[in-house]
Amino acid sequence: MQVFKLFFKIARSRAKVLAIYMVLYMSIMLGFTFTSNHTSDANFTAAAMNLYINDMDNTESSKALTEYMKSLHKVKDRVLTETQLADSVYYRMIDYVLIIPEGYEARLAGLETEDLVTEMCVSGSGAAVFAGHQIAQFNKTVQLHVAGGYSITD
Repeated sequence: MQVFKLFFKIARSRAKVLAIYMVLYMSIMLGFTFTSNHTSDANFTAAAMNLYINDMDNTESSKALTEYMKSLHKVKDRVLTETQLADSVYYRMIDYVLIIPEGYEARLAGLETEDLVTEMCVSGSGAAVFAGHQIAQFNKTVQLHVAGGYSITD
């Protein structure tokens, strides 16, 4: 109890200094708050990545996935070998390689969810996660339409 009383005795004797610090802190805080007129939503812009897509299925669904990814990112058009792809990913000239295997449309229509596409990317990179989520979103949307009774070409 003695320490508690002593604390308030010292605080009372230094009340003017504490009040000055509180006023300065509050004025600086309010100044920064009102001068910042940017919202967090206005600062975000989705970045376009460099992608390479190898479409082995060549069906309506795989072409739709390719067009969807082309609308979001920059897709490299030249044909590359597997070694060139690995080098391009390693040196970060290509952020993400999407390989659509044969039978993609049939597996998509059969509502399979595991291993629909094959990817090659730098392990754990943000680009890999970002592109992977976009591909999964496309696949789930198509599967929801199929489950709802629409044909896969709709």
